[in-house]
Amino acid sequence: MTEPNPVVPAVVPPPPPPPLPPPPPPPVLVNSTSRSAPGSGRLRSVFWERIPQERVKGRRSVWTKSDEYLIDFTSLDELFGQQQGNKGKESRVKSLHGQEKHTNTLRKNTLDKISILEGNRKLKVGIFLHHFKSTLGEIINDIREGRGQNYGSEKLNELFKLLPDPDEVFVFVL
Repeated sequence: MTEPNPVVPAVVPPPPPPPLPPPPPPPVLVNSTSRSAPGSGRLRSVFWERIPQERVKGRRSVWTKSDEYLIDFTSLDELFGQQQGNKGKESRVKSLHGQEKHTNTLRKNTLDKISILEGNRKLKVGIFLHHFKSTLGEIINDIREGRGQNYGSEKLNELFKLLPDPDEVFVFVL
């Protein structure tokens, strides 16, 4: 009698290794023909396509009028810049044809605003006031004169919740 051969169980191979990660994205190249000011800060990305000059030249459009439209690159840097730069009184302006001019005007909207409310309360008050079609002055006059029919009890209760407590009023008065 011969002994039967023992059955060797099949060995399961290990799973394949995970795939390689994707390659990194290509570096962003700065277009050497761009009209950005030398030394200006890094700007936010704006996705747009440049129109070739051949499509614009010789045709009547906003872009071909002479010096009528000026681009204030300083204000563009302020609006779209990622880092806060030096704010000077002199503003550099370029026309669409590349002629640079300087002006000594201050931007009206660059005044610093002082807030007496903390961030969360300021947000809640702002959202609450946007529910009304009236101006802020009209709302204040209605409250002072006791005219609540335009607002309803729910809105007045919400307003009551937003009122400052006595300690906060004391701080505002000082």
